Amino acid sequence: TEILDNSIDENCDGEDGYVGITENNIFDIQLIPNPSNGLFEIKLNSPSTGKIVISDLNGKTIKTLIFTGEKIAIDAHDLINGTYLIKIEINSSIQILRFIKI
Repeated sequence: TEILDNSIDENCDGEDGYVGITENNIFDIQLIPNPSNGLFEIKLNSPSTGKIVISDLNGKTIKTLIFTGEKIAIDAHDLINGTYLIKIEINSSIQILRFIKI
């Protein structure tokens, strides 16, 4: 959790403050491991049904997945190394996480 104006970047987004994309989480989501070599898992706090959209930093959609459950395994070996955005849509709620492929 980021603490404002203490000169420490607790959430490791490169800034001391709320400029990251996961500061106002709607639901509890873990993306593990991150960074990853391509295999990663999204863990939710309860079983849900929704959609995952992986896009590059320009907004181009790379993959779209429909899921049901609380653990979603994703194979992103086909992605080139870099930073991606993972948009998770559950009902009418959306959360975006940053993912790094190494």
